[in-house]
Amino acid sequence: MSESDGSDASNDSGSTAESEIFAAVRRARSTLAAGAFTEALALLLYLAAEAPPLGAVLEYEILAALQGATVGRSPRQAAYLYSGVESALPRSASAAVAHGGRLHSDGEHLAALICFERALKIDPTNAPAQEGLENLRSFAAER
Repeated sequence: MSESDGSDASNDSGSTAESEIFAAVRRARSTLAAGAFTEALALLLYLAAEAPPLGAVLEYEILAALQGATVGRSPRQAAYLYSGVESALPRSASAAVAHGGRLHSDGEHLAALICFERALKIDPTNAPAQEGLENLRSFAAER
């Protein structure tokens, strides 16, 4: 086997892996579109773990699946799912804001504050995180 044969085999396996990932992305998106949110979330988080650069690309779909997957769940179950997404997307201010918003609506105001502050550490100009903090301040002032 020549040197070029070995590199061609390497490229072929890289191409195969890449095409498998893109096929999985298409499957996850169609699963999400079909409304199977929990399945879509699991597949999207798997893809983000397998190919970390995809996490940022798939962030919108992950958050949409997360929102759908938490409908009708208890606050504790929802918090578990949101925490998992934040762990999978540690550099996502949007994930931290989404988690903070859910916690605030569930009455977990201190935990929501922590999420909004985490989002601002990631992106100091994040308007939804700033708005979340302002909502918490207004809520606290009313009490």
